Amino acid sequence: MDHFERLKSLLRSHRKRQGVLFVGAGFSAEAKGFNLQGKIQKLPSARDLAKHMADDLNEDSSDLMSLSSLYEDKHGEYGLYSLLKTFFVANEVTNAQRSVVRFPWKQIYTTNYDNVVDTCLSEIGTKHSIHTTSQKVSDVDSRVLPIIHINGYIQSASFSNYRKEVKLTEVQYFSDDFSRSAWGERFRTDIITSPFIVFVG
Repeated sequence: MDHFERLKSLLRSHRKRQGVLFVGAGFSAEAKGFNLQGKIQKLPSARDLAKHMADDLNEDSSDLMSLSSLYEDKHGEYGLYSLLKTFFVANEVTNAQRSVVRFPWKQIYTTNYDNVVDTCLSEIGTKHSIHTTSQKVSDVDSRVLPIIHINGYIQSASFSNYRKEVKLTEVQYFSDDFSRSAWGERFRTDIITSPFIVFVG
């Protein structure tokens, strides 16, 4: 039995009790968007993004947080914003990605900046709401499926607020805003009260 069949079996055994889906970077691996030259490419992993920055900066490093700071020093705030805005907006998602989010989840948490989960849900017609940790927990509408972007959501981030919305640089990562916030409390409550949690990617 493969992973997807095990997931279906798990969900069948909890038909009326919704679980929580937690999505990491691997989930987005096969989705596609554009590169800086306007050519279609797979969404980069953190390693791919670090390599792009290292090549641009002529640095021998794979530390994404340090490279992000150096990239911003070279290209400015707007340069870093434009890079993220280009690399992490998906235009194509896969059947496998749509199949995972199709299940009746209670809510979905993701560490990804990209719009892969949201695009999948839109394509299959599932009503959902998108939230980042800069918003209030009380804003969540439980009548639709909440998507919680823990590290920010690049598609809705503007140049004026992306530094607060998207966690990428050293200073942002070293701050422990999520676990200390009302969102962190909500996540802990979900872990305790949900019948199961599925981690993908």
